[in-house]
Amino acid sequence: MNRINCLWILLPLIFGVLGCHSNDSSTPVDPTTTSSSTIFTLLNPEETGVQFENTLEEGLNTNILMYEYFYNGGGVACADFNGDQLPDLYFTANMSSNALYLNRGNLTFED
Repeated sequence: MNRINCLWILLPLIFGVLGCHSNDSSTPVDPTTTSSSTIFTLLNPEETGVQFENTLEEGLNTNILMYEYFYNGGGVACADFNGDQLPDLYFTANMSSNALYLNRGNLTFED
């Protein structure tokens, strides 16, 4: 076996070993607690005004067997749609209406 073939065999093994690390996942994470390492905070829809739900209803022709990407969902865009220098949110849905939430500041939005 030449050196190139050995390299192709050893590289995945080296990355596999280096990629393994101990992670204590036995302790569940409580999203309501905050610590100094917390980046995001979970906010209620009542606080933000964002009440969007992409509800899917399965049927004879609308299911994962007939359409492989049925559960992939719609999408979300974040941009300043109305020019007020605040990022607004636009949600798309698969089987219902899309929604535009205008940012009113302080993480509050209006549908």
